[in-house]
Amino acid sequence: MKQRKWLALLLAVCVALPLISCRRSGDQIVVRYDLTAAPRSLDPQLASTGEALMIVENTFEGLLRQSENGGLEPGVATDYEVSDDGLTYTFTLRRDAMWSDGETPVTARDFVFAFRRVVDPVTGSAGAANFLCVQNAPEILSGAVPASRLGVSAPDDYTLIVRLHTPNPFFAEVTASAAAMPCNEAFFTSTKGRYGLEPEYLMFNGPFFIRSYDAKSKVSLRPNEHYRSAKPVLAAGVDLAFQYDDRFDEDKPDATLKTAAQKVLSRFYSGKTDAAPISFEEAEALQEKGSATVYSFENTVWGLAFNCRTNTYGNDKIRRALLLSIDPQELSGYLTGNLSPARGIVPPAVKLLDRSYRDIAGNNVWPARDSAQAKALLAEGLAELGVEKLSKTTILYPDGYDFAPMLSILQRQLQQGLGVFINLEALPQDELSARVRSGDYLLALVPYTAERSNPDSILSRFAGYSTRNETGYASSAFDNTLSAALVAGDIVEAAELYERAEQALLEAGVYLPLAYETSHYACSTDVQGLVFSPFSYQVYFKYAAPAE
Repeated sequence: MKQRKWLALLLAVCVALPLISCRRSGDQIVVRYDLTAAPRSLDPQLASTGEALMIVENTFEGLLRQSENGGLEPGVATDYEVSDDGLTYTFTLRRDAMWSDGETPVTARDFVFAFRRVVDPVTGSAGAANFLCVQNAPEILSGAVPASRLGVSAPDDYTLIVRLHTPNPFFAEVTASAAAMPCNEAFFTSTKGRYGLEPEYLMFNGPFFIRSYDAKSKVSLRPNEHYRSAKPVLAAGVDLAFQYDDRFDEDKPDATLKTAAQKVLSRFYSGKTDAAPISFEEAEALQEKGSATVYSFENTVWGLAFNCRTNTYGNDKIRRALLLSIDPQELSGYLTGNLSPARGIVPPAVKLLDRSYRDIAGNNVWPARDSAQAKALLAEGLAELGVEKLSKTTILYPDGYDFAPMLSILQRQLQQGLGVFINLEALPQDELSARVRSGDYLLALVPYTAERSNPDSILSRFAGYSTRNETGYASSAFDNTLSAALVAGDIVEAAELYERAEQALLEAGVYLPLAYETSHYACSTDVQGLVFSPFSYQVYFKYAAPAE
């Protein structure tokens, strides 16, 4: 359970003050929301940080849009058809869609150019993997053929045809992602390499446009008068303020220094913003008092990560020996507050289309505790390494959570089962994250938060091709299973492949899921219509309005 020394003061403010914070103009409001950093790029094909994605998804619109319940609704496309063999998607575009300059229509050719940009290796788009099912996409990404060979075409301005090389039930969902937002080629070329670096080097086709932007302070979004949709924009605008840590501000005394997250929360409680991410303790207090609406999502998994790049834990027999000596059911009794027992590596908030992945795939479980087999595997592993016992090992864990009691039990289990002695070391979360990223660890308690509604969002963190693979695990079979899941023919097949990938990680002892953590948002009771996402702390502002 996360501890905050300044929680009591903020809760006192919360109880004392009503959360009335929206700027109201008749039946409309300008919503105020804080971000903890400025976006690195506003180019939809390159957007990867939470800040960039939030702005892109409120200022652009793709062929389709993901609704609040995980389904799909019309975006620029009014309708689409899929051929009987599942290989051809034909999208019909609305004829009144315009870019924010008020002169340029949004056409199918804008999507052709955008899709080609995504898979062009020169672009380096983080969303490219989701387009691997499109005809010739793998060959384009490898550099074997040019992007012009991608299986996408526009027979006219309002018809887009996408051809896949294998059926993929998730492709329609891909068209709602930031990477699939349209891009006007003529405008892109006119920016001479500066597309997305500043608002002036962008045209928008979504519900809002960027009226003003200052990387040091805030970005203001206002309704795009040229935007057309079956559902109108209700909000009068959005003001997104950037909050930065004070830790490097030499002009402020230590006693007044605040982190960006502390600033965000303080501003929400003082009525300067309309919504904010909050902790479990804050969620409980707000719900008890009824002074805010709370939204919750179980979207993060905490697990024991092994550094497979090291000599000791690069040995799969040693990792499996430790796995078979641990009883997760006993450990789960020491989870408190915002943490619940993990039933797999992929957390419950993740869906396949509009269905919970965990409901489809079931709950992965560790192999049953087997002390005899664990001892045999440890002996084999040590013999392979040419040593008699394990080198000194320390589990790093964050000091802001109540993980110590659970890890103490884990310590005891390993000592009793294998005669292995493990030390525990608590570190500040940012220092722990830095150690793990740099590979300076043997064992560490590491969280992974789903960044999108697909199991690949979590599981790809362990792929050999991932630049964010902090464990160093390398398995071509695992990588191939993930690749096959991305182009699976139906949901059941995809779930089976993802479950196989999860099970492979568990059996290899690469990452042992221990707990799920729930994230929370608080929203002023004076505001309705905000759509909160479990992923990357995204908020959709189009339907925001004063509460009735």
